[in-house]
Amino acid sequence: MKAVLTDLYRAYMPTVAREAIMMRRRSALWQARGVVFIHVPKCAGSSVNDALYGRFMGHISADVIKRFGSADVKVVPSFSLLRDPMSRAISAYRFVQAGVGTGSGVVATVRKPERYDIPEFKSFDAFVQDWLPKQTLSKCDPVFRTQTSYVCAKSGAVLVDHLGSTADMTPTIAWLYDTLGRTVAIGRTNVTARGKSSANIVASPESRSILELVYRSDFELFNTRA
Repeated sequence: MKAVLTDLYRAYMPTVAREAIMMRRRSALWQARGVVFIHVPKCAGSSVNDALYGRFMGHISADVIKRFGSADVKVVPSFSLLRDPMSRAISAYRFVQAGVGTGSGVVATVRKPERYDIPEFKSFDAFVQDWLPKQTLSKCDPVFRTQTSYVCAKSGAVLVDHLGSTADMTPTIAWLYDTLGRTVAIGRTNVTARGKSSANIVASPESRSILELVYRSDFELFNTRA
């Protein structure tokens, strides 16, 4: 029964409403830890959540916090991490193929992994060329949504105080030290399992062009911050 109710909750409640409910439940912990982390899926977020909060905190956009958060939450320093969009797309593809992450801390699982047991997921190029362009990203699994939808307003303005990169965590570690007055040791949890796609993935030129179009806002934001 619980699984059925969860499916109904996810199917019929708008994403913004679900995120607002999660935000209310996380507010006290954010305030207690002194920092709000916006977890963009497949951007090392599980490792950061584990280090800061000791638990999974959900994928809540900065826009939802700005619109619906309490005054006490809105003044808490916030940050997030970006990842090279190509690398993230490969990680997302591998994640839904494997059905689960790996690691010793917070580990995510794919909801209804059988949805991806289809010809369009037999190869990365098939996923990019035959499946991805047909999707409404805002209605997909969070791993396929744009990074900008989590950290930016609709205008494109960045809504977090610090925006780091998974490619080099040093500036983020320094920012956390300045903000919290302590060093935060970030490990590696929820690493994408290779599963069926154990071989290195190299996208074809056509796939790369499609990804650059589908995730145009992500490429633009990442390149300006790289």
